[in-house]
Amino acid sequence: MKAKFAVFTDYGPDPYPMLFESYENAYEEFNHRVKTDSKIASYLCVVIDEYKSK
Repeated sequence: MKAKFAVFTDYGPDPYPMLFESYENAYEEFNHRVKTDSKIASYLCVVIDEYKSK
């Protein structure tokens, strides 16, 4: 299974959670969020499991 990466913020229901296929793209988005609003916690995570509803 190929790794996926998630970027999201700790702000209520995050309107912009994002899933990436590459670490580089995820890291770029993470840095953008940190620079845009450093007062809100942002996270870059490795996805360890995934569930897709039918």
